[in-house]
Amino acid sequence: MTRESLLNSTLFEFYAASISDSAQVEKLIGTSSYLLRELNNPHNIEVLTTNICASPIIWSNPDVLFTSKKLLECYLAAARRVIKYRAEEREDADDGQPQVPRLHIDAWLTAIERGLGLKDGVPRRPGPLKLEWKASLIMAGITYGLSVDTRKDSSPDLAPLAQPLVDRLSIWAVELANVVITSPAEYPPAAVQACIIALAVLPLQYIHVGLPIRTEFALPILEAMLGRDGLRDGEVFIPPGDAFAGPGSLISWPASSPGFTAWKGQWGRPVLSLLSQLLWLEVELAKHAPWSELGRFVQAIERMVRFSEGVRRYWEQSVFKEVELTQPGRYLTPDTYENSWKLLDGQLSKLAVAIVAPLKEITGRLLAHRGYLTPDIARQCLLILNNLSFATQGRITSSAFYSFTLAAAVDVLSTSAPHCNQLLQELAPLTQFPLTRMQRVHALFFFTVAESLGSRLPHGVDTTLISQPAMFYVTQEAGAYLHAPDTQTSGIELWESAHVAILALVANTHLAPIDMVEPYLLTLIENYPSLINLTQLVVGFRTLVQVSSPPYALSASFPGLPSVLMEVVHHHALTAPVAQTGYVLAMVEALPFIPHDVLPEWLDVVYHLTGRVTDPMQSRTLDGAFRNTLSQMDPTRSIICCDWWTTGSRPAMVRNNPPGPPGATDLTMSGALGEPSRL
Repeated sequence: MTRESLLNSTLFEFYAASISDSAQVEKLIGTSSYLLRELNNPHNIEVLTTNICASPIIWSNPDVLFTSKKLLECYLAAARRVIKYRAEEREDADDGQPQVPRLHIDAWLTAIERGLGLKDGVPRRPGPLKLEWKASLIMAGITYGLSVDTRKDSSPDLAPLAQPLVDRLSIWAVELANVVITSPAEYPPAAVQACIIALAVLPLQYIHVGLPIRTEFALPILEAMLGRDGLRDGEVFIPPGDAFAGPGSLISWPASSPGFTAWKGQWGRPVLSLLSQLLWLEVELAKHAPWSELGRFVQAIERMVRFSEGVRRYWEQSVFKEVELTQPGRYLTPDTYENSWKLLDGQLSKLAVAIVAPLKEITGRLLAHRGYLTPDIARQCLLILNNLSFATQGRITSSAFYSFTLAAAVDVLSTSAPHCNQLLQELAPLTQFPLTRMQRVHALFFFTVAESLGSRLPHGVDTTLISQPAMFYVTQEAGAYLHAPDTQTSGIELWESAHVAILALVANTHLAPIDMVEPYLLTLIENYPSLINLTQLVVGFRTLVQVSSPPYALSASFPGLPSVLMEVVHHHALTAPVAQTGYVLAMVEALPFIPHDVLPEWLDVVYHLTGRVTDPMQSRTLDGAFRNTLSQMDPTRSIICCDWWTTGSRPAMVRNNPPGPPGATDLTMSGALGEPSRL
């Protein structure tokens, strides 16, 4: 049967049928694609295109998005083959071989335009069929087939012929989609989503060439990604029931199980298969949206909040909810880890980027127009990051776009005490053990926000919303629990974050709570050296003394606080010989923040303590650290230290405690040891 006979005698009968399913649609479109590239009569190409767009058997299929993507792929494959034929004709002509007559690409495109009722990409006359959305799909498919960018299926040898067509057809596809989005009520319900599929396959460089994609697409694109045709508000991350915890509590989800096969198959659905492209399309829209259209992106943030709540709720029902994403092998069987988990893990990574990347662009645009990024919207941004922290933790939290989103939201939130209080109440971590993995990562996010807010908390904030949970998480009981093998992967980071949140809070220049200082110091002492190391002790104590000195708020209300803190550590240095060296070094490092009037006294005390350390190596290191601290004082304290060194108590101590062998002690204030610490 000739191609023309196939078209006239068989295919038209199928086009006119009214009952369809996905298998019939796929078979019919496959045959249509074959004819589109093989027919040499422009009239037949025109008639074929008209019938494809009007066929009941194709478009009565309930899954319109499936049909739309198949239509796009139909013209994609046909366009690639038509232009390939043209290249082969040139090669045959150069070799002197007989040429098979083929329809030129320009004539082929003109025939398709006529079949769609277009002229130069614009409807020739209003018609009852309203084919703009199908025309956008077809033009996008042809563009994708001809484009010669870096995609692995590109054919660079087609560049000279294909590139001008790509430029022209991309603009046509965008213009046709814009026509649909401006009057969506005139088209079928799925028309806008079909246009979104068309826009997703266009090369990004064409989004703002000529007539840009209208900002009205922002919310529909986001809904396509997050809604029932996309991620279904997180439901797609719930594995079927054949994933279970087997012997040894290891999770088993065989790649051969029916549940995994079905779950894997859903990622081939039209929207999910284009999720990455839709993500960057949304980013581009947010980046280039005009100021007058930014209100749409405020609505986008509200939609992201609802999605993040859903995905968190669904993940809490998942059998994988306790898996630490940075060490999944500890929780999974080998087969699950090597096969099914890798796909699930990849989709979780895609989820994290799909939300945070557009959120970064949106917050950036709203921040530039300060009236749009209100404290309430900033609070919503932080709620989104909190809800997704189970997927972002250890993945993108160090990325520039995540850090920017967090910092921008915290910066705006810090201008409103009521919104700060509201957010801290919403994020408040549990203060009882045991904790699930989800509870640990959400507690970690709480302390991350508390740390960022610490130095910028406005007047009117209830500091106990931070201090009470933070003090709970730094106790010895909490430390032992969070350092246990089953919890330490995320637990140690949580433990350290709680410490940092406390130090950030007491460093606040106007809200520092005095009732936290001494309990936290005693906590540091209690946990050293079993749960915190020497560096953490030194940094923690030095920070407490520093924030007790000017210009911090505590120095005005409690000018004697630095001496009180030094007395506490001095007492423990005298009564705890095992940890003595650490306490002495902490006092040495705190000397630059001691008030001027009591500095000579504490120089005496600390220098005397360094002489009580019996280990020769540690004694020399402490002596070097002491001199190094003296050499780094501010100008006023340097004068005090120099006077103390030359005329005060220190010479008397040296006379009463002569130095060791020559070279063992240098009486100059060089502060240069030239060797690493041995503590």
